[in-house]
Amino acid sequence: MFFGIARNRNYPTYFIGTISAFIGFCAHIFIEFSWNFPAVPATILWMVGMAMSLRVSENSEKRIKPILLRTASALLLLLTIWHFGSTKAYLLGINYAEEEQLDKSIQVFDTVNSIYPINSKGWQLNANNHYNRYTETGDVEDLDKAISLMTRALERAPYDSEIHSNLAKLHHIAGDYENAEKYYISGARYAAYVTNRYVDLAQFYVFMEEYQKAEKVLLEALDLKDFMIRAAGSDQEEVIKFNTASINIILYEVYRRIEDQEGMDEQRAEIKSIGDEIELFWQYYDKGRFGL
Repeated sequence: MFFGIARNRNYPTYFIGTISAFIGFCAHIFIEFSWNFPAVPATILWMVGMAMSLRVSENSEKRIKPILLRTASALLLLLTIWHFGSTKAYLLGINYAEEEQLDKSIQVFDTVNSIYPINSKGWQLNANNHYNRYTETGDVEDLDKAISLMTRALERAPYDSEIHSNLAKLHHIAGDYENAEKYYISGARYAAYVTNRYVDLAQFYVFMEEYQKAEKVLLEALDLKDFMIRAAGSDQEEVIKFNTASINIILYEVYRRIEDQEGMDEQRAEIKSIGDEIELFWQYYDKGRFGL
């Protein structure tokens, strides 16, 4: 239908832009479905509306059958209601969690996830509920459930670095260090310029006393930090330096543990430079910790 319209050049100038938007949002669906789903039916409905007023070819009076367009529009409307209603139901579960009514929140998310299983956020939020209940009760079943739910979230958003990192932390707490390392690494791999994922991985290696691996990860993070600072505007430079100072601090600690005096001196100087530049820095960190 649409290819016929395009081939015969019987379309308004914005028709190709609409097709491009549709293709773009569909492509994103395969990366992370839920957040951009409403954009897909929106562009399709736009296209359907245009199709209802355009002929299939320049010389033909034949138009698309209205029943097909009505059916397509009804299906898209139902899909949108399904998506919108389910995501609105998340708010109820979130409110219960904020009120520390974890049992009710878990019930809400169990119901919504059974109706709307495609959204990674629903599984992730319910995993957080079970983990929070585990911290309160110490029930290992809740920890196991949190891992199971976070794994299902990852299946729906395999390139979400936050989910990788959260799953790594759950395995770490459970004592499954092999899987913890696996997901810490993948979390850093998919993190782009989110240096916190590298910090998480480095801290895991420090915990495991694998200091060479920790040093390597932190040096990679420093390269990203420098890039972020260069790319940021002048009004954001201080914020980035403050937020990423933990990289230098952990690296200083790594060098202290392996008795690398040269490395310690280099990181001490960098930390002092950050502290001298950012007025509030020493309100959060003790100078004596770094021999200053």
